[in-house]
Amino acid sequence: MAGDLASLRRGWTVTLHGERRIWTLSLTPLSQAVAQYIEAVLIEGRQDQIDSIEIRQADGVRSVMHIVPAPVAKPAPDTPR
Repeated sequence: MAGDLASLRRGWTVTLHGERRIWTLSLTPLSQAVAQYIEAVLIEGRQDQIDSIEIRQADGVRSVMHIVPAPVAKPAPDTPR
């Protein structure tokens, strides 16, 4: 995907719902070969952050991955030697 919308549209119907504050990007495969396995991919987010990716398979199975920002690691205090 790498920000190349033209390349993405060669294999998928791309639909964006919502607004910058909260949005859903829906990808539906154009190829019947892919559509026999994947019904849709839904990517949900807020601003420039992705919150979840859902894959809906053609057989009714769905997988959802929730994405949360990693906590910022605090540096360890200096230990005297």
